[in-house]
Amino acid sequence: MTARSVSRLMLASQRGDNRIFHQWWRSWFGGILPTPQHAEHATMRGMLSAAEMSALRQASGDEFDRLYVDLMTKHHEGSIAMADEAFENAGDPRLILMAYALRHAQRGEISLMQGSEGVAAVKSAIGSLFEPLLPMRPL
Repeated sequence: MTARSVSRLMLASQRGDNRIFHQWWRSWFGGILPTPQHAEHATMRGMLSAAEMSALRQASGDEFDRLYVDLMTKHHEGSIAMADEAFENAGDPRLILMAYALRHAQRGEISLMQGSEGVAAVKSAIGSLFEPLLPMRPL
């Protein structure tokens, strides 16, 4: 799977996740989900710095692909850490399930970015689905 194909998959997945979060926000709090302020955005785990984004914009070819995979892996690992926090601390069962689903999806995307294909990709996806969250808690 090419970097372009994986990035399209990730974009579609993130758009779906964002739609869910926006709908939940409206149903719970009314109005639209506020956009994070720059300071909030900068402190979120896995968010890329301006320098990292600039380096990515300036790269091309194989260097772009390598840097893209490195930076998106960092970004996804931050997302996994945030999902683990939500799984541990969320009160609403929907958030707990979403955290589990996001964690699984992010791990799968990391595997694809790192070149997993075919049966290996399926094994990786199934393995991450059953990998326990720490600490496990009932829904």
